[in-house]
Amino acid sequence: MENNKRNDLISVIIPVYNVKPYLERCMKSVLSQTYENLEIILVADKSPDRSDEMCYNYVSDSRVVVIVQEENEGLSGARNSGIKAANGRYAVFIDSDDYIEASMIENLYTCLIKTGADTVIGGFKRVIGARIDLNQNRYAGNVYDNPEDIKNKVLKKMLASDGDDFIAMSVWKVLFSMEIIHDHNLRFPDKKYLCEDIIFDFDYYPLVQKVAMCDDTGYCYCLNEDSLSQAYQENKEQRIAFQTSEMAVRARALGLDENAFVRIDNFYIGNLIHHIKTMAANVNKTGKSTCLKNCIAICNSVSAEEIKWNKIQRCYKGKDKIPFLLFKNNKPRLLYCYMRLLTATRSLIRH
Repeated sequence: MENNKRNDLISVIIPVYNVKPYLERCMKSVLSQTYENLEIILVADKSPDRSDEMCYNYVSDSRVVVIVQEENEGLSGARNSGIKAANGRYAVFIDSDDYIEASMIENLYTCLIKTGADTVIGGFKRVIGARIDLNQNRYAGNVYDNPEDIKNKVLKKMLASDGDDFIAMSVWKVLFSMEIIHDHNLRFPDKKYLCEDIIFDFDYYPLVQKVAMCDDTGYCYCLNEDSLSQAYQENKEQRIAFQTSEMAVRARALGLDENAFVRIDNFYIGNLIHHIKTMAANVNKTGKSTCLKNCIAICNSVSAEEIKWNKIQRCYKGKDKIPFLLFKNNKPRLLYCYMRLLTATRSLIRH
């Protein structure tokens, strides 16, 4: 069959857990795709809000497959169950509290066919209430088919910004080759990781033959108040440290250059600052004294000698520069007060 006549089956893997307010929006967007040769796999953990039961509302569409797991396997476990069940030649991953524009899958697939790539990376939109921020793939139109280029111009840039550029690490704006995933038995890691996506990326991209960058921005990443990435998680700093260490080990194993470790430092510090921010925003749950104590402990736990502070400082501009400088200069009490003021001000603006 000629390339422009191909109509490959694409598996759409959607984990479902506690997303009752959002699942219908997500599924409506997937079922309305202009590319119709889809296998839609809903992988549902048993949910307190019974959103797993909602999945059966969609089985009248023959493209929909529902997998209900008795044990809560988490995001990685749900994605892995979807991978095992997938029959598509390619796959996309969608979080069930997000949604996609009607032509997203078709746009990614068209780019794949035109370039002969086995993997396509798009951009996305960040949706915060009524506000929509466009995050275009700044490398749209580029194609990488050299293993070193894929490692250094794609994978390395997913680690974090170095002040100049980065590629968002999330798997949900990507069209993946299921042949690569199945042939190498690739799976998402377990719950101990903070960001499962980048660990999967470390395993996947060194195996890719050709990556195409697409100008599509049809994935709508929604920052809901109860999103996992926004919620306070106790002892999250331990998971951040573990994740950072694992990223450094994998970067060294792949022979990535010094710039990769600047990005990893930025990942580490940026996530710790975000963690302190969520603690400050949830001070009514954690308690003021506990929050301040944790903030002091986190700042003191970072060795000044281990972090390339001067190289990552250029990553922090505008309002982001203040908490960075307070962290860098080990001013945890001022950092805590600044974050409390920042979150209180935003709360007043919202209301």
